[in-house]
Amino acid sequence: MLPKFLEIFNKQFTLCINNTKSVFNNQVDSETINLTLSILSQRTVDSGHSIKYHNKFYKTIDKNGNNIFYAKGTKCMVIKTLNGDLYASVDKDIYVLE
Repeated sequence: MLPKFLEIFNKQFTLCINNTKSVFNNQVDSETINLTLSILSQRTVDSGHSIKYHNKFYKTIDKNGNNIFYAKGTKCMVIKTLNGDLYASVDKDIYVLE
């Protein structure tokens, strides 16, 4: 009884896919997965223009390697990626934490 039901059910609801297609529309690259599966923590910039995260102080660095300074009290979001990299997001700009 159950095997016959499974056969009817599978014929009704399965998709016909040949070996060249995938059930996933777009494969996600590893960088996207790394940034998507991250831990977000809100922090506030201190008077030394740094951010304290897990008992360590970090400074914000732009893509050219320059230090970026924010005023005391500026709110930011610390992003810890799946592979452990740290970034800070301030006003929709993203910086590396060093």
